[in-house]
Amino acid sequence: MSSWRRWLCSLIVAGSLTIMAVDLGILLANRHVDNRTSFYSLSGPWSDYAQLRQEWRPRLLSNFLAGRLAQRVEGPIPESRMARVAAAWTGVWFFATALAIIAFTGRHAMFYLFATFAGVAFGYLPTVNARIYPWDLPALFIFTLFTVLVRGNRLAPLLILPAIGVLFKETSIVLCFALLCLEGSWRQRLGRFGLAAGLCIVVKLVIDAAVGVPLPGASMTTGDAQQSNLLFNLHALGHVAHRFMVHPIMVNAGTVAALFILPRKDSRIVMAQVTALLFALNMLAFGRIVEYRIWFELIPLAALAFELTLLEEPKRVAADQRGAEPPVFRYSWAPMSQRPSLLGLPSKSSAGHGSSEVPTPASTWGAETDAAR
Repeated sequence: MSSWRRWLCSLIVAGSLTIMAVDLGILLANRHVDNRTSFYSLSGPWSDYAQLRQEWRPRLLSNFLAGRLAQRVEGPIPESRMARVAAAWTGVWFFATALAIIAFTGRHAMFYLFATFAGVAFGYLPTVNARIYPWDLPALFIFTLFTVLVRGNRLAPLLILPAIGVLFKETSIVLCFALLCLEGSWRQRLGRFGLAAGLCIVVKLVIDAAVGVPLPGASMTTGDAQQSNLLFNLHALGHVAHRFMVHPIMVNAGTVAALFILPRKDSRIVMAQVTALLFALNMLAFGRIVEYRIWFELIPLAALAFELTLLEEPKRVAADQRGAEPPVFRYSWAPMSQRPSLLGLPSKSSAGHGSSEVPTPASTWGAETDAAR
């Protein structure tokens, strides 16, 4: 298929999936009071922002852009305004993610688009989730951009992308460890990790100090006065939400759990698994794993691992099995007595000569076939 047809098909699918994601955002917009609190947190004076939860304040760029959008949406009914804000925010960020996928994944763009929507749709199911926050989809965009750049072996932008992601959500720091798993000497890996991690630490410390975090660099908490996050999460792992038959193992439509089963035949698969493991450990300590939208960042990493395993690996295996191409008959200027016949039988011109110095056509054909194999 020609490139413009492929692009057009991908854009049509991306637009349709974006509309469905927007509908999910509208359904969630007014289901929890925290949704409005987060989206409007920076639409007023800075003094009001200082009263926001400590974990949310450092996600400065997400809150700033959402606040600018909230200021532009007008209407007499607060619920209607919130629904329009959530719709516009979801549409812009989901479609931006889709464009990054289309631009960098070529023929496999459809695979990534459907995988991304499956994960987002699961996290935004109204039956299991009531929250939508302004940092959910920007974090997905950053991780998607990181993944497609790794896929194309474009390493230079990866050094600053995690630091940019920290401006939206601090989970982008884990991408620094992904750089340790990419190909190259250990000196190169440590150099990439050190530069990316250093930038992330500087950005994180500056933001935390600016928004008034008591201990810069440690904005996340391990729970509340009633229960720690770790105990809550361990309890959640041992139970199923019987009403909807949902379990944390199903996060991102099951792709996170399936990611760890894949064979480690590529350094990028190892990168995805290591990053997902570190991310999961972080969520166990500092998050609530049943809030399924917090796992959006792992959607593109799992998709990359599945692409390498399910789409690329069979191609390599088939190529190895085919081996060399079969011999092709071409016109030859050699005498008839020296040409192999189609059935491997001696030609008429060579019959009866009985010379042992010239190989028979049958032996010549066999030698050619063996060489080709």
